[in-house]
Amino acid sequence: MLSMLVQSEATEVCDWVEGLLRILDVRGRVDARINQLAPCTARVPAAGNGMLPYHAVLSGSIIVSDSCSRDQIVLGEGDMVLFPHGTPHQIRSLVNEHSMADSSITTASVACFPNSKVDLLSGRFILPAAQDSIVRRCMPHRIFITASTHLSSASPGRSDVARLVELLCAEADHGEVGKQPLVDAYSKALFTLAMRYGTRNDATPLGLLALAAVPRLVPALNALVSEPGTPWTLPMLASRCNMSRATFIRRFRTTVGRSANELLVDLRMGLAARRIMASADSLSAIAESVGYRSEAAFNRAFKGHTGFTPSAWRRATDAPWTM
Repeated sequence: MLSMLVQSEATEVCDWVEGLLRILDVRGRVDARINQLAPCTARVPAAGNGMLPYHAVLSGSIIVSDSCSRDQIVLGEGDMVLFPHGTPHQIRSLVNEHSMADSSITTASVACFPNSKVDLLSGRFILPAAQDSIVRRCMPHRIFITASTHLSSASPGRSDVARLVELLCAEADHGEVGKQPLVDAYSKALFTLAMRYGTRNDATPLGLLALAAVPRLVPALNALVSEPGTPWTLPMLASRCNMSRATFIRRFRTTVGRSANELLVDLRMGLAARRIMASADSLSAIAESVGYRSEAAFNRAFKGHTGFTPSAWRRATDAPWTM
């Protein structure tokens, strides 16, 4: 019995992806199934708060470019790109690229041409507006998940991504009753895989994914994300990583681009936003659960972070996703 209790306590701190999904209320929408994208360019405008566009290639190849990067990336079968900041971007087919014509992509349609050799799913992950700051401050402007980063002899990652994309396509094309709950569930699973495999890119930029790619810093990441309400101190986090306080501070900021305390505040506000909407708990109880002894201090932090007071956010029951 004692060994079981010890084991339970040891596994109480979950991994960072699991912890992040307890904070973020991820839903999804399928914008377009493009299976006739012959020579063309599809321009995607900037997405609104809480909107994270993505594109997943089922077959063929596309070129992806965006307003924040000079490079253009080629995505092939099994690859996926995600834009956490909603950055304007464009996708181009690789079929007879020299004869491309321009077109545009909207939330529900895309201009395309016949005789295509590309099969592409375009969609978006959707977060409540009050949680948007987490992805914009803690994630890069784009995340690539390429088949080569998670192929193995059994290819579990590739088959997982492909299976989810195919399920999303099936719901978008032939969904019946319960369609949106299934799209939300598949989207959350796809977002989870994007977080898991996004750390395996050699060019992972600053942010959560870069932090997750540094084994010595992962204990601190797991602690912050799984238990944001704990009054973490720099010595406590440094101890988990077997580092001195000074070394931890330097390596954390170099890797993430922000301090551990700044990341902790982001996570606390994201979790508070979810609990305010999902529970009837008092604001003082929620404030305490995310590490604030003073409700007034919590109110100031929440409004400064999200633009809403906690009470205003709770009243927004009709449209929490679009405020």
